Amino acid sequence: NPNYITWNDTDKAFNLSAAGIYEINAVVNLSVDSTTTMTLKIVKKTGGFSSVLNTFDVRMHSSIDPQENSISTVYKAVVGDSVYATYEDDGSTDITPVAGCTIMIRRLS
Repeated sequence: NPNYITWNDTDKAFNLSAAGIYEINAVVNLSVDSTTTMTLKIVKKTGGFSSVLNTFDVRMHSSIDPQENSISTVYKAVVGDSVYATYEDDGSTDITPVAGCTIMIRRLS
């Protein structure tokens, strides 16, 4: 049911309105000015608390960007959870998302 998953533009996250098992897959295309290390994350928020569901460290090379990376997780959500994919860099250079980034969220049960 697509009504279980809605985008919240204020919080920049997907709100889940039904408890259940959810699969989250994110594919991101990123560009960098110089070689750097960054971390992809899938994060959930329940109430006022955030927790990382999955994390993946990536070494980005400016000579081969944009570079496609993916991250996924399956987790048990409660009503009112919100989820989003994000990245964190090491601060040495800017990371720029480019066309082709996608996120897929499915309620499995």
